[in-house]
Amino acid sequence: MNRKTHIIVLNNLLSNCKRSDREIAKLAKISQPTVTRVRQRLIDKGIIKRYIAIPDYAKLGFKFGSITTCTGGDFDDICSKYSVILIAPTISTDSNLILTTLHKTMEDYESFLKEVKLVAEAVKSNLFATQGLEIKPVQLPIPFIRLEA
Repeated sequence: MNRKTHIIVLNNLLSNCKRSDREIAKLAKISQPTVTRVRQRLIDKGIIKRYIAIPDYAKLGFKFGSITTCTGGDFDDICSKYSVILIAPTISTDSNLILTTLHKTMEDYESFLKEVKLVAEAVKSNLFATQGLEIKPVQLPIPFIRLEA
């Protein structure tokens, strides 16, 4: 199985993780057993960690999202109080953490930001509306993945 086959299967799963091996095989014009073997190899190699649903956050009542960068801080309490969907370290020189959060009201967002400013420095935050938010799957270029035997 070549790298191109792995990328084709992975891209199909990224666009719709519920797609069956049979559907992927038909779309990619490869055999279903090959798709099954490639999918299992991607799981075994840790390239596919899990399958997730992407909800419509607006329909769940979240009107705003925010992407906040900051330096330092202990965010355990904040994460338990607010809808933090991503915490990631940065490689930026002016911050070391990114917090992505969801908020149902502007007051909720302002309260979140106030608490972050109490425990962190260099806080910068940007809001985005969840109405019309579309999370698109990334399609990987063919030479992207390196699979060792």
